[in-house]
Amino acid sequence: MSLNWNVTKCDQTACWKKDSDGDEFMSTMCEGLIWTTMVVEMGEITAAKVDEFVWRMNFLIKHGGAVLLRDGTCYTEEDLKPFIGLSTNVVTKTRKQWLKGRMEIMERDHNRSERSRKEQD
Repeated sequence: MSLNWNVTKCDQTACWKKDSDGDEFMSTMCEGLIWTTMVVEMGEITAAKVDEFVWRMNFLIKHGGAVLLRDGTCYTEEDLKPFIGLSTNVVTKTRKQWLKGRMEIMERDHNRSERSRKEQD
């Protein structure tokens, strides 16, 4: 399934940059946030849910997940304000659903590591 996105409701100066030839390209942060919607399983960044988006990114950083970083730190709600309105076709999960999925992944990874360790012994 393709990842479809829309940034028309965002601050366009945050989403699009120009190179030295005047050609427009998507900003690294905007592109990263589009991909991050898949990891945090939230299909859009809204004013009401920007704090949840940041919370999930911070959770992943603390628990070994890969998320968009700025100088080794997670983006803040303030950093994401220009991107309020960004939307994708990712299905949004509640925090409870999302955490359940994270725990299943962590358990699977732990069990896989344990099996591998036992096979080496």
